[in-house]
Amino acid sequence: FGHVEFFVELDNTGKLWPSTRVTTMKTEAYLNSTRDYVQIVLEIVVMIGVIMYAVGLIKDIAEVKTRTGKYSSFFKSFWGWVDFGLVLFYVMDFCIWVAIIADPVRTSISLNLGPAIAATATDAASRQVPLDTLTRDGVSVGLSSLRDKTDIYWGFQSFTLMLMLLQFLRFLAFNTFLGTLVETFVIIKTVLLQYTVVLVCSNVAFAYVGYGLFGHSMREFHSFDQSFFTLLSTSIGNGVSYADLVEHNREGAPILYIPYVFFHCLVLINMITAVLVEGYQVQQSQRVRHVPVGHQVQFGLARQVASMR
Repeated sequence: FGHVEFFVELDNTGKLWPSTRVTTMKTEAYLNSTRDYVQIVLEIVVMIGVIMYAVGLIKDIAEVKTRTGKYSSFFKSFWGWVDFGLVLFYVMDFCIWVAIIADPVRTSISLNLGPAIAATATDAASRQVPLDTLTRDGVSVGLSSLRDKTDIYWGFQSFTLMLMLLQFLRFLAFNTFLGTLVETFVIIKTVLLQYTVVLVCSNVAFAYVGYGLFGHSMREFHSFDQSFFTLLSTSIGNGVSYADLVEHNREGAPILYIPYVFFHCLVLINMITAVLVEGYQVQQSQRVRHVPVGHQVQFGLARQVASMR
C-alpha cells in the first residue's frame, strides 16, 4: 500500500508552495519469496551478533568495575560511550522494527471500493476511485501512524550507522594512517563538538535572514528548512550564487551573501582546518612509533637464523 501526503506551505507573503510525499510499504513483511527468506536469515544473524556484542560490553564494564571499583570508569573513555550508544541504538532499532511489523494496519487493513459507474454510450464502465476507503475492523483508518514509525526507524538507523562507522575506524586503527586519523579526531572531539554547535547556530540565524529576504520570490528560501539547507549547500559551492540573489532582491543580496560568505567560508572553514592541523600535531607528538608487521617478522627470522649459527 502507499501513503500519499499533499503539502501546501504558506510563506511570509501569503504565497502557496505545493509539494507531495509518497511512502510505500508491503502489507505483509514476509511473503513466500526467496528475498524474504534471505531477509529473515540475515535479521536472525544480525540479532545474534547484537546479543553477543551486548554480552561482550557487559563483560567489559564488569571488568572495569573489578579493576577500578566504579562502573563510571568505563564511561571516561570516548570509545566506552560509543560502545554503549551502539548497543542502545541496536535495542531501539529492534523495538521500533517489531512495532512496525506488529502494527495491526499491516495485517487487518481492507480496501472498500467506491461505487461502480455504469457504462454509457460514450464511456466504458468504471468506478468512483476517489471514494475508495481504507478500513480496519469496519472503522476508517489512516496510514500516518505506520509511516511515522517508519520515519522514526530510519532516523535511529542513521545514528546507528554513524556509530558503526566510528567502530569500524576504531578496528582499523592497526593501520598506521587510519590509526593516526582516528586518534586525531578523538583528540579534537570536544573542540569539534563546539565548532558544530557554532556552525549550526550561525546557519540558523542566516537561514532566518534568507527566509525573510527571499522567501517570497525564491523556492530555495520559501521555508526555513529549505533556507537552512540552501545556505549549507552554498558554503560548499553548490547553492545559490550572488547573481541569483540580486535577480530577486537587489538590496537584500549583499545583506545576506557577503556576511555569510565571509563568516562561513573565510572564518569557520579555516578555523576547522586549523583545529585539524593542531590535533594532528598533538597526535604526532604523542604517538608511539609502530613497527610494520613485515619488519617484525623479518626481525624475528633474523634472530632465529643468528641463534642457529
